[in-house]
Amino acid sequence: MTGPKVDAPRARQRLVAITTQALDVIRREVKAAAGDGLETGGILLGHEGTSGSIPTILVAGDPGPRAVRRTHRFSRDRVHAQAFADRAWIQHQAQWIGDWHTHPGGQAVPSNFDMSSYARQLADPDLDFTEFITLIVATRQAEPARLAAWVIDSGGAVFATLQIIDQPTNPSTHPGVVQNGSPGESR
Repeated sequence: MTGPKVDAPRARQRLVAITTQALDVIRREVKAAAGDGLETGGILLGHEGTSGSIPTILVAGDPGPRAVRRTHRFSRDRVHAQAFADRAWIQHQAQWIGDWHTHPGGQAVPSNFDMSSYARQLADPDLDFTEFITLIVATRQAEPARLAAWVIDSGGAVFATLQIIDQPTNPSTHPGVVQNGSPGESR
């Protein structure tokens, strides 16, 4: 069986910015799920990178109370995620740009299941994605968690370097910010 198309880290280098606030949510959720062996995750909201700017993750969601967590699968609570996205739109004009999730006992690399899910999202004309950001946190007993960022597009998955930033006070002044889209749109 052939695995997903994942470029080597140096083949096509990408950069993704993330706020300390978003990173703190992910850390908190990874810690809360530590040791249970089940995947967890949430949505990533921010601004797409266009015209040479970089994608910027402003906020990260938690799984929500009705999330389905399994050993090798995670499905977020969609109602919870939409309410979170609505608040993020009002506060930051942030839109859905990706997801984060854990791989307990695994690698911080998109699985075949992950890649098929991303392919469906990229192909959905209502979502209008040209790329999808994913953060994967690999967790193993007695080892520190490892986080990897990936940019998914029609060509496959490309490793991305994370640039940690403070919350921009004015989204339009950050080089990675594009103000368009709303949570009322399908993504």
